[in-house]
Amino acid sequence: MSKEKQIVLTYAWGTPNAGDHALTLGAIELLLNHTKESNITIISRFSSKNDPKDPTLDIKNRYPNIEMLESPFKFSRKTVIDRFFEKVYGLVMLLLVSFFPSLSLKLFRNNKALHSIANAKIVLCNGGNLFYWNRHRKSLPRLLALAMPMIMAKKLKVPYAFLPQTMGPIENTTLLNYTKELLTAAEFVMFRDNNSFNYMKNIIDIEKENIKLVPDLAFFVSQDYLNLQEEVNKKLENIGITKDDKFLTVTLRASQLGDPESVTGESVNKEAIENVTNYIKNLVIPVAKTKNLGILIVEQTDVDDETSHYFEQQCKEMTSNKISYISNRDPLFLSALYLRSECLVGMRLHSLIFALRVNKPAFAVYLKQFGPKTPGIYSSFELNDYCVDMEEINSKQASDKLLTMLNNYNIVEKQIKDTLDKELEKEKNMIKKYIY
Repeated sequence: MSKEKQIVLTYAWGTPNAGDHALTLGAIELLLNHTKESNITIISRFSSKNDPKDPTLDIKNRYPNIEMLESPFKFSRKTVIDRFFEKVYGLVMLLLVSFFPSLSLKLFRNNKALHSIANAKIVLCNGGNLFYWNRHRKSLPRLLALAMPMIMAKKLKVPYAFLPQTMGPIENTTLLNYTKELLTAAEFVMFRDNNSFNYMKNIIDIEKENIKLVPDLAFFVSQDYLNLQEEVNKKLENIGITKDDKFLTVTLRASQLGDPESVTGESVNKEAIENVTNYIKNLVIPVAKTKNLGILIVEQTDVDDETSHYFEQQCKEMTSNKISYISNRDPLFLSALYLRSECLVGMRLHSLIFALRVNKPAFAVYLKQFGPKTPGIYSSFELNDYCVDMEEINSKQASDKLLTMLNNYNIVEKQIKDTLDKELEKEKNMIKKYIY
């Protein structure tokens, strides 16, 4: 008896960033509304299951019947020579896949990822902020590697589609035209924010039924976070927060669009750290004092540790309110943690999503170089008043807005819940006919 054709998800992002990992976990939960684990194959972003960033172990622990495959590309990056040969290998593969896909399957007969794409029921591009070309970041190899599964599927007439994306701007005519070609031939295209959706209106026929604005995949992460409240309380007690303590949570980000792969103290600009921490400090501390709240700093991705610890030090010098610090990468734990707090002030998009998904009011702070995703998602929730660009709204004005949000807590909470229930159901229904 032949194996049933698989739903192939490409790629699974790494675990050091809780938000990236949540996209994969959310995609799995979305698919499990309509199929079973054994019908899902996931291709990792990493070429070795021994890579500490690889999500295979965590995914297999949660979903033992899903098949996990290593990346079709090599990503060891051990030496300059290794990187050179890996790029050559990747380029040869891309050329063969793009122009001679059947031949590529013969030449790369041991490449399980390529063969899974060729034999798929449908190939799904995982959600994220993947397709852009602008002054903040330009990398042709990266774009081609991300698009390769869809390029191959298109050539072999295998159905493919895009799970919720942030896209653009693409400030290169050739790449823009090719992106349009890929999107137009897809079974469906999902966008996760208004800004991307509106930007793509000028590129593809946005009125088609198979092109929709829907919530980010992280909103679909398992409801098992409800079972983690005891674990959250224990970890909070370990850092001096009792069950009776009230606190707001804070996530910070000083890195540019596209976080560095390797994280050291030098990976983030010192001036950026100063600017971000000063702004958030002047936003949060007045409200914490007014409401008699502690401040819990949450580090949910490796690259934020220097910024977060510096902010912790600054807060302790400025206020007698309780200042605490926690580091965690589990999307479920973080959802339960934000549920326990009074609110979140977040610069990390997926920290905001982890809060919103449990109907917790969350105040967003962003910079334009982070891309359009945060203001786009807040626009979708009609929460624009609680999403500020720190270069346009000063910290005093932002602090006043945060206080307003807390004073209108029940109204904001209901707005989040009503929007989320409706939009998640729309996303489930849209994908259903392509998965069955």
